[in-house]
Amino acid sequence: MHSEFTPPMRYQGYGGVVHGGILATLMDEVMAHSLWQRGIAAVTAKMSLRYREPVPVGERLLLYGRTIEERRKHATTEG
Repeated sequence: MHSEFTPPMRYQGYGGVVHGGILATLMDEVMAHSLWQRGIAAVTAKMSLRYREPVPVGERLLLYGRTIEERRKHATTEG
């Protein structure tokens, strides 16, 4: 699953940088959609993020999510 998004100024956390919670939400959505596309209804039970560098407001983001493991009641995604 992939998506593109350009965060507007209202998503600024500080100093022209996108708020980390917004970035987490975007990743959560794109990873969940990797399951939904396969017909798997799911909700996030656990999520871990590592922020590598600040993301400037107004910069086009390319978001990727994929399913890496699927079990009966558990799936693992990454993005």
